[in-house]
Amino acid sequence: MGVRQILQLEGNVSVQGLPALDVTQAEIAVSNIEGLVYWPGLFSWDVNEQKTGFTDRLTDLPCMPLGTVNVSGAFANFADGQPAYNLTTDAMALVKDGFPTSGSFTVAAVVGAEIGMGSKTAGTGFWFLASSAGKIRYKIGNTERPSYETYTGPLLNNAKMTAVVFIYDRTAGQMILRVNGVQVDVLAAEALKTAEVKNELVFGRTNAGTAQGRYGAYRSCIGFTKALQGAELAALEAMLLESVI
Repeated sequence: MGVRQILQLEGNVSVQGLPALDVTQAEIAVSNIEGLVYWPGLFSWDVNEQKTGFTDRLTDLPCMPLGTVNVSGAFANFADGQPAYNLTTDAMALVKDGFPTSGSFTVAAVVGAEIGMGSKTAGTGFWFLASSAGKIRYKIGNTERPSYETYTGPLLNNAKMTAVVFIYDRTAGQMILRVNGVQVDVLAAEALKTAEVKNELVFGRTNAGTAQGRYGAYRSCIGFTKALQGAELAALEAMLLESVI
């Protein structure tokens, strides 16, 4: 199975006089980050021929939802006037089976008032949820922020989309939450260095003891098999913030 590679050439991405390419300089920078394993193309042109899923932005591999749905009809304009994947049922949630969790990882998305990321089945895993008030809490293994009220970052809402990055640094024993390019929380625990985490990743629904859907507008869902930092983290957030119009 081949993997596409995006080469960055000097000058503009698009060529004058020809149709504009559906890729930005920020996306090219992200495509070259090692450990990128999941990047569904949440655009109408990335819907597969069967209209039942998307293709990966980097590899063209299928990125399927939990159920059988016509994703080509699942776009709606957000408050900024631009389309987003309008996730309205569990079946529309995006799933990455076999998402590697034995080491560190980073997952991110640009969302409206709701976000749900994490394992799809009950048991030892991870989850990341927003309340109806737009506050965030999260858990890996037995380590968690148990209350939404500890969250002090920007509230998620449907007036403007928000870029959210969740970093699990297994080596450091830390979970890090970043919102719109700013670190808003870090939770450290020795248990995080050895936590057992299911090899599952779902956007739009997760299982925090019971299955919970988090429906709404999603853009730029993405997953990496390492804890991003430095220039790589900056590149990811630059790409995400392009979607916060």
